[in-house]
Amino acid sequence: MMAYAPAENLVAVADAPATIDAALKTAYDTAAIYYPFTDLLVTDPYAALADGAMLAFYVGPSGVVGGTKTDTVVWANDDVFLQIWIGVDDNLPRRLRAIFRTDPLELRHEMEPSNWQLDGPIARDTFAS
Repeated sequence: MMAYAPAENLVAVADAPATIDAALKTAYDTAAIYYPFTDLLVTDPYAALADGAMLAFYVGPSGVVGGTKTDTVVWANDDVFLQIWIGVDDNLPRRLRAIFRTDPLELRHEMEPSNWQLDGPIARDTFAS
């Protein structure tokens, strides 16, 4: 695993665990590196989202994400309020917005996954430095 700090021109390198789940946990536990929307990157995103869920409901159809027809869903637990736009035709997340309850600035975290290529080939040197 590598973390790059451009202002310091510094790269930290550590052995990566065997799974994405373990790598995300190790990055957080050892270096306080947190990625918004980690719950969607783990092996079982449904389990991660379902744990502690207090509220979830369907808002309705939308076309605001790149002209793609989506369904909008809202979800919340004790820590975060999340809006998700899910593609009608492919059931893939197209936009996510999150607001964390304890964030004093009430920042909106947003992600727009695109160019989905499920189960595509990955070259061995893709993640090399």
